[in-house]
Amino acid sequence: MKKVNPKQLCLNCFATLSSDRVCPVCGKKDEDETVAQHILPRRTVLHKQYVIAKLLGEGGFGITYLAYDLIFSRPVAIKEFFPDGAASRNVKFNNNVSVMRDKKIQFYRGLDRFNKETKRLASLENLEGIVSIYNFFRENNTSYIVMEYLDGVSLKRYVQKKGKLPVDTVLTILHPVISSLSAVHNAGIIHRDISPDNILITRQSEVKLIDFGASLPSDGNENEKAVILKQGFAPEEQYRLSGIQGPWSDIYALAVTIYYCLTCTLPPESVQRLYEDTLIPPSKLGSDILPHQEKALLKAMAVLASDRYGNIADFEKDIYAKKPREDVRKVPPKTEEKYKTRTEKGSTISYKTLKRLEEEKTTKSQKSPKQAIIDNIFSEGEKK
Repeated sequence: MKKVNPKQLCLNCFATLSSDRVCPVCGKKDEDETVAQHILPRRTVLHKQYVIAKLLGEGGFGITYLAYDLIFSRPVAIKEFFPDGAASRNVKFNNNVSVMRDKKIQFYRGLDRFNKETKRLASLENLEGIVSIYNFFRENNTSYIVMEYLDGVSLKRYVQKKGKLPVDTVLTILHPVISSLSAVHNAGIIHRDISPDNILITRQSEVKLIDFGASLPSDGNENEKAVILKQGFAPEEQYRLSGIQGPWSDIYALAVTIYYCLTCTLPPESVQRLYEDTLIPPSKLGSDILPHQEKALLKAMAVLASDRYGNIADFEKDIYAKKPREDVRKVPPKTEEKYKTRTEKGSTISYKTLKRLEEEKTTKSQKSPKQAIIDNIFSEGEKK
């Protein structure tokens, strides 16, 4: 494949710039942009392959950029390991990351974990609800993860705009993430930062969990732990260096995410609930959640890890369990043949056959529940 010239690349839409440095596609003029001295400048080329386009965000563990892959001609997201308080850089001199003298052990231990977890994540292929890893490499005295770039809206932003969501909508949106987490946990990884702002809904009808920067091996290695959490979503064991973390920790955060989508409120912090549990069930806050679903949700949100689900599959089974349909009336088998109808050609078919044909026709013409919900999300945004 022929590489694109990074100097001729429009960093807004990734088309080729004209001779006057104006993009003929989006109309944007190429201009220098001032950024903080620790942020990589636009047009920085990493690994001889990726051109930095702009800053996407910063967190406690690193910096995320939008970039362009010169070889495969596609936008990508790149996460740079840059732990807050342990790393510094002044791009006026060079792009190398400097490590604080008294934070070297913390930095290199975190870097080693970052590299190990990247390799584990890269081995997980074709997971519907997890962001895909394309590449990882070392450069500038740190490490980078190259991921698929997701163009969409966060679940948090959607809830803030829409308000309380029906339980069927929430469970439909989150199902790809919930089902994919089983494979992540089976690979020995816990995310440790599940929340609505780390779940993206894309225009391609995908729902994906992103930002594994806080992930940790689920083998309980005490030397690799740190107090890393998101207030309101973190279970009590994440507040303690000695807390035993595992899949049950992600289950708590996932359950709080569901709770937030149903109620537009956060429960009391887990450490506060240890002393006095004032958690209000979502049904008491106006949610349409069914009793058996609420029972599963509250178990997943139990303060003590020993009272929660031990694995995501059991939680998924309970919260997606079908409601008993005792009021459904069926046509008695012996009388089915009494219900006849005529086709366009004049022949007679049974009621049972007609019902099957109608169901097949409806199934073909209807979108999947997830597709319909996501289409509605973006159509509402475009109208506003």
